[in-house]
Order: sequence, then structure tokens, then C-alpha cells
Amino acid sequence: QSHVVAGVVDPGRPADGVASDPASTRPATPATYEIELLPALPAAWKQGAVTGLRARGGFTVDQKWKNGALSEAVIRAAHDGSCIVRARGPMRVGENRSRPDGGTHVVQFPTKAGQSHRVEAVP
Repeated sequence: QSHVVAGVVDPGRPADGVASDPASTRPATPATYEIELLPALPAAWKQGAVTGLRARGGFTVDQKWKNGALSEAVIRAAHDGSCIVRARGPMRVGENRSRPDGGTHVVQFPTKAGQSHRVEAVP
């Protein structure tokens, strides 16, 4: 599994977009995309915000940080599917709490076109 700053994880689709096996004629399942929040925040940027970042999968991401760490984010989905959010510290999306994963924390949740999801840092 790989990820990009505001990236994508879609292991179920061919890399070149060409499907050559008969199973590809089955109805597509909703894709799962991964978004990593503030993966390379400079130490000098103690607090701030950025809005309107576009991520693969039709997501728009707004992020805020304090004391050099994520405080909150809003992820808006353009399509139905699933989203995995990765960040340096623990967080939650609604009732879904993150779990530790290789030095970061991850949380996964279903998305619907037009919905916004609030990501909150938790102690």
C-alpha cells in the first residue's frame, strides 16, 4: 500500500486504466482513497491553515494546525466510496477513532458524494 500527500490508494484498479480480464466487467466497487494530513509541515510554521487542497478521488481538504500539529481538518467528498486519513497524531472522524499504524495514526470511514467529514485531533 502506498500513499501520497493528498493521495490515493486504489489497489483494485489497473495502473494503466486497461482492464483485460473478464472480472473487470463486474460492477465497480467504490474506491478507497488515502489522504495524509500535514506530512511535511515545516517546524517554523507553528500555526496556520490551508484551504481548498484537492486530493485524488475528488476530495477537497481544509487543514488547521496549532503548535506544529494538526488541530482539525474538513474533508469534502465528490464521490461515494471510502477514505483513509493518516496523520502524525491521534484523531477522530465522528465516532471513528484512529489507530496507531507504523509511526502515524489512521482512520477509515465511508464517504458519500457531497458530504463533509470533520477530522479532529484528540489527546
